[in-house]
Amino acid sequence: MQEGANALADGSQAAGPGLSGALVDQTKQMGLGMNQAATCLLSMKRDASQPSMAGMYIPPKVLTSDDFNNAAKMFISPDGHSVPLRPSRRNSIHSAQAAMDQVASILNTAGGAQPNTSLSDAQISVLGPTAMYSAIRSYYDDDVSTDRHP
Repeated sequence: MQEGANALADGSQAAGPGLSGALVDQTKQMGLGMNQAATCLLSMKRDASQPSMAGMYIPPKVLTSDDFNNAAKMFISPDGHSVPLRPSRRNSIHSAQAAMDQVASILNTAGGAQPNTSLSDAQISVLGPTAMYSAIRSYYDDDVSTDRHP
């Protein structure tokens, strides 16, 4: 591909110096971008080949960057064991039932994503008033279930 890009750059010189220079510069930029993309794809192939890397892939170079580390401080606890998630609802915020249902959906989705990852043994919890009311509703439903009390 690099050879083709170089041939295009060389051939464009016949079109005139102004156009030729712009074409050469843009072709070289395109070649650099393609090399960066190839490097990224090869690192993904190498680094994300294990089942524990399933899901979202972040290149190791990003994980060690100052920008990532500064942003991570806002979302990851100092001991590295907790991450707050703040889901928002598109529906009415006044629906307590829907909000409580969302707690179960979050727990089920997060739990379903855990197997075969480095977080397979992590504990997933939802905190806050809605989670508390959801748990109370679940306990109540279990207590008065017709399966347990015919």
